[in-house]
Amino acid sequence: MTTLTFINLFLITVIGISALTDIRTGKIYNSITYPAIGIGILMSALVPAVGLGQSLLGIGIALIFFGGMWAAGGLGAGDVKLMVAIGAVKGSTFLLASSVNIVVIGCLMGVGVLAWKGRLWPALAWVGKMLVWMVSPWRKRPVLVTEQTTIPFGPASCLGALVTLLNDVFHFIWI
Repeated sequence: MTTLTFINLFLITVIGISALTDIRTGKIYNSITYPAIGIGILMSALVPAVGLGQSLLGIGIALIFFGGMWAAGGLGAGDVKLMVAIGAVKGSTFLLASSVNIVVIGCLMGVGVLAWKGRLWPALAWVGKMLVWMVSPWRKRPVLVTEQTTIPFGPASCLGALVTLLNDVFHFIWI
């Protein structure tokens, strides 16, 4: 087994466990993400395929982008730590590619659930107001006036990262 295969299997294990716990309990546990971040940094320092610089840059990008989504109320802290772990294990290039897949899959899941529950239009209006608030934070933060619907983001992270891994291995046209 090559080192890169081991890294990919490690990532699949981490995101798979995180997706399952997020579905079952609504949580992505620190006992999974913190060791994955540490092991990712250690592996990247020892394995030139990823590199320590790529790993640290992946961590930084995940903290800024997904941390911003957490600050806006769109993600849980466990989701952010999972993305940091993905950045630590596979580096910034992989994180950026999988982020596109993850956000697209997460949005499709969210739209599907909202449409199923009949809450799509109020939620879309709230998203628009949140986007305005994000560029003008001195305004009062908008409140969702209908019952809030949440979905676990871990499965979207898992599927998005898996799509990116498959693309790396089989060279699909998708991102």
